[in-house]
Amino acid sequence: MTVKCKWRATGNCSWHTTLDSDVSGVYIEVDAGGYAVYRVMPLPLENVRVFVCDDLASAKRRAKAFWVRFLKEKRFTYDGVADVYIAEGECEGFLINPKLPPHFDSTANAARPQSHQKFNNLPFIQAMPSALPEAVEGKFYHVHCLDGGAWDRPTLWGGFYTLAEAVECCKTGPAWRKPKPSLQESGLPAA
Repeated sequence: MTVKCKWRATGNCSWHTTLDSDVSGVYIEVDAGGYAVYRVMPLPLENVRVFVCDDLASAKRRAKAFWVRFLKEKRFTYDGVADVYIAEGECEGFLINPKLPPHFDSTANAARPQSHQKFNNLPFIQAMPSALPEAVEGKFYHVHCLDGGAWDRPTLWGGFYTLAEAVECCKTGPAWRKPKPSLQESGLPAA
C-alpha cells in the first residue's frame, strides 16, 4: 500500500493529512516539549497524542509511518454488540489479527478489565508469515479464544496452514473439544 501524505498548514495545527474526510487524520503541533503528533479518530471523535519528536522532520516521518499502519486497520462491529473491533481483516465474521488491549495475553481472567471482556468467547485468528512449504498461502494461522480454557491468556485452539482451516476451527471449536467417534463410527473392530 502506498500512502501519499500531503502536509498543509491548518488552523492551530502545523500540518495535517487525511484520507477522504477531514475528520480522520494525523497532525503535528509545536508545544513546549517539541513536535507533538496527534491522531484524529472519527469513532468516537477524539484527538490522541501519539508521540513527541525533537525536530519537525522526525515528527513527519513518524507521523507518516503511524498513518500507514492506521490505514491497514479496519473497524468491525457485530449485530447486537455495541463494541467496535479493530483488525486487519475478517473472514466469515471472524477477526484476523485484531488489535488486542494491553496485557491481553498475560492477565488473569478474574482480573480482566472491561476492555478485555468484549473478546469473551469470540474466536479470532492471528496470521503470521511462514516460509514452510505446507503454508501454501505464505502464512500460518493460529486460532485463539478468551474462553476460560487458560487462566491467564486466551486459549490456543489450534494452528493451521490455510485460512479456510482456521475459519472452520472458529466455527466448530478446537479439535480437542469435539466428541470422539465411537468404535463403530471409527471403523475399528469391537473387542
